[in-house]
Parts: sequence; C-alpha cells; structure tokens
Amino acid sequence: MPQANEVAPEKTGEWKHNIYVGRPQDVKAEFEIKAMWVDLRSHRALETFFQSQCRQVNGESPYNYPGIKLPEGTPTAQVTVTRLN
Repeated sequence: MPQANEVAPEKTGEWKHNIYVGRPQDVKAEFEIKAMWVDLRSHRALETFFQSQCRQVNGESPYNYPGIKLPEGTPTAQVTVTRLN
C-alpha cells in the first residue's frame, strides 16, 4: 500500500516512519518497502499520483495499486519483509 507521508530526518540524520503491509490474509507474504529521497517537484508529483490513483472506495483503501515509474536518480533504501501475523 503506498504510504506517501513525508518524513523529516532528526538532527542526527536518523529517521523513522510507521508503515502497514498487507491484510490479515497476507500472512507469510513478502513485501518490498522502499524509502525515497526526492526533491519538492517529485514529491508533489508523487502526492498527486497517490491522491488520484489510490483514493478510498466505500471508506476503504483499495489493495491493487497501479504501478508508477519512480523519479530517476533518486536515492533509495529498500528492504523485503515478510508479514508474520
């Protein structure tokens, strides 16, 4: 599920952000989590995408999101996780 809230690094350079992966029936499923550092222009473009493509339906977020091309040259950090419960 795209989670587009921005994160401000602390003075130490460290940062943290809570995310949610999958649904209850997705136990043992793998998910890729990617953090991206983007400029303001790219940030606004991503926000527009999320608002237009990932809107709620009947009060619930949809689970099948369309793909998106990420901004080129953007530093990223990625990890694959498995939902345990």
